[in-house]
Amino acid sequence: MAWPGAEISIKALAEGSNIYPEAIGGIALLGAREPLKWNRDSSGLKVTLPSRKPCDNAVVLKITKKD
Repeated sequence: MAWPGAEISIKALAEGSNIYPEAIGGIALLGAREPLKWNRDSSGLKVTLPSRKPCDNAVVLKITKKD
């Protein structure tokens, strides 16, 4: 899989989605040190990624629910 670029949008995780109905508390890119900026609305979950990928292997976003 190629590095998606500066921002990704995941429509399946939009606010009110049946796939992930819980409120999101945070999103992290595994292997990256800096926090990610993100926004979730009715059009999807938008995540701003670092300019460089943290490794040459798979890219994984860790989504945690809000407490």
